[in-house]
Order: sequence, then structure tokens, then C-alpha cells
Amino acid sequence: MELSSVSSFSLGTNPFISIPHNNNNNLKVSSYCCKSKSRVINSTNSKHCSPNNNNNNNTSNKTTHLLGLYGQSRCLLKPLSIFSCKDQRGNSIRASAQIEDRPPESGNLSALTNVKDFVSVCWEYVRPYTAKGVIICSSCLFGRELLENPNLFSWPLIFRALLGMLAILGSCFYTAGINQIFDMDIDRINKPDLPLVSGRISVESAWLLTLSPAIIGFILILKLNSGPLLTSLYCLAILSGTIYSVPPFRWKKNPITAFLCILMIHAGLNFSVYYASRAALGLAFVWSPSFSFITAFITFMTLTLASSKDLSDINGDRKFGVETFATKLGAKNITLLGTGLLLLNYVAAISTAIIWPKAFKSNIMLLSHAILAFSLFFQARELDRTNYTPEACKSFYEFIWILFSAEYVVYLFI
Repeated sequence: MELSSVSSFSLGTNPFISIPHNNNNNLKVSSYCCKSKSRVINSTNSKHCSPNNNNNNNTSNKTTHLLGLYGQSRCLLKPLSIFSCKDQRGNSIRASAQIEDRPPESGNLSALTNVKDFVSVCWEYVRPYTAKGVIICSSCLFGRELLENPNLFSWPLIFRALLGMLAILGSCFYTAGINQIFDMDIDRINKPDLPLVSGRISVESAWLLTLSPAIIGFILILKLNSGPLLTSLYCLAILSGTIYSVPPFRWKKNPITAFLCILMIHAGLNFSVYYASRAALGLAFVWSPSFSFITAFITFMTLTLASSKDLSDINGDRKFGVETFATKLGAKNITLLGTGLLLLNYVAAISTAIIWPKAFKSNIMLLSHAILAFSLFFQARELDRTNYTPEACKSFYEFIWILFSAEYVVYLFI
């Protein structure tokens, strides 16, 4: 008799194959596969059953079912459990070895990481591109006076200059922080990755990071005996940052008043650093050709900064009723306007070098401003290719700040 039938019986979800109750059967198991939820055994019965064992089909089926039911637990489950135990024991040994080999964590390293993360968030909160611009501006204005008067150099003077720069940064950090605190609803749309609106710092921490630098800066101004003029200019910078962002003033909601605030901040910074530098060196205040040039250049450049700062904020500003040049004229028109104004500024700088060659180093003036003008043109063209996406507009505005800083570097050598 040739037996070639395959029957299945299920217990739970595990299928198995039946095996005939016949001692004379020659069985050849072709393959079996064990899985996590089901086990499948494919068996092929070979030929040559004895003629004497030609029994009733019902009896054979019953025997087959019973053997299948118990055969699975003997042949499959038991070996698998043994292998599983061995694997688990091996994994446990390997895991223990890894834990033993792992060096213990250092508490000092963990604390250092936390401090680095905190400093990184704080640095991002105060708008790095503005802080860098203020640092470069202050350093170059003071450095120019030292280059012209090297005999007046002294280390105590450098220390006082650093304290003065920290005071200026205090007003800068206050202006950036107070704007973020009162613009949280707008920034959730325009700049959701900022530390405050993204939840990386709390509102309480934001207030601390905003007010502390302003207070420390004011104390430094008093300790340095800066006089009533510089103290008044510092207070003017704090006042400008306040009325720009804080209700009920919110001068930022009108493009004209917003420009006036930004102009007061930049003009005050320019004048106060120059005045303090000459006073610290014991020199009288004079309107030198180079300082007159940088003052006029930065004043007109403020127009580009004021018009470009809101390019990436159009969606949020429109939703909350904040009128800016960008919301009124559109990103493309404002970019063309701001780029055109700054290019005219560079043309004026080149013309100044040609007209007054004795007052300036003409070669440096011509070459540097030509390079900066071409870089601005190519950056504006790249922004146009991106179709003025918010990310590209933000990068363009930060590039304007790079040009702002570069102008002060040029000022050192003209």
C-alpha cells in the first residue's frame, strides 16, 4: 500500500503533520521550520508499507491524530525549549560580560555635558548672529583707535574695553530676549525651533536670561565710570528694545516705528563704542573721515536690515496683524528693495574712495566693497531661485548681518 496523504490537526494556532502508526514505515523528513508563532513540518512518506498492515482507515486516522498531538510536543517543543534555555543563558553571560567591561560613568562628565547643553541653548536664545555682529563691531571700532595710537596700549585698558563690550552685549541680549517673550504666539508659526517656543527653556528661565544681562550691563556701565552720556545711551538702547516689543507700545507692528527703533539701537551702538574708546585712550571726540564714513554707511544699511528682518515671518505676522514692509509688499519686492539700497551703499563707498583718495586707502575701499557687492548680488539671486521660502529668507537675513560685520572689519584698514 502506498500512503501519500497529508492531514493536519490544529491545537491553538500550531499546525502539525500526521504520522501513520506503522513501525515498518520508512519516513523521510524533507524540512521543517520553527517560527515564533507557528511551526510547520513538511514530511513526505516513502513507499513500501507491508501488506499485512492494511488496516481500517478509521483506526489509522485516530492513531495518526494521537501521534500527531503528542509527537509535536516530544519532537518539537522539548528540543526548542532546550535550545531556548541555552540561548538565554548565553545571552545572559554575554550581557553580564558587557556590563562588567563597560567603564563606569563619570559624574563630572555628565555635569559638564549638562553645562554645555545649557550654554548652547542660552547662546541660541540670544540670537547668535546679532551677538557676533555686536562683538565684531565693538572690537573693530576700539581696535581702529589702538592701531592709530599704538603707544597708548595697556593691558588694563584692554580689560576695561572687554567689560564695556560685556555691557553692550547685555543690552543686545535684553533686546533679543524681550522680543521672543512677547512674540511667542507669532514665533510658534514663524520660528517653531527657537528655544522658548520649542520648550527647551521655560518662560521663567527666559525672563531670567533677559533681565539679568540688562541689569549686569547697567552695573558695569556704572562701575566703569562711563559718565552720563554713555549711561544715557545704554538706557536708550534698553528703552528702544522695550518699546519695540512690549505692549502697549509694540512699535514693531508699524514698519516706520520699527525702523526708528532699529536705527536708534545701531546708531547708539556705533556712537557709544567710538566715544568710549577715545575717552578711555584719553583722546578728544572728533568726527574723523573714517568714522563719518562708517556712521553714514551703517545708517543706510539699517534700512536693508529693517526691511529684511521680517522676510521669513510673513505668515505669522499676517495672522496676528503685524504690519511690516514684507507683509505689505511681499518677500520678493522687499528683497529687491533691500538689495538695491545696499548695492547703492556699496557704490557710494567705492565713489567715496575715488573722490577722496587722500582720506582713505583707496585700493582697500575699492576692492573690499566690490567683493561685498558681488556677494550680495549672488546671494539675492540664490534667494530668488528658492522662490523665497522662509528658510531661505532667514539665511538671507543672516547673510546681511555677515555683511554688517564685514563692513567693520573693512573699517579697520581704510
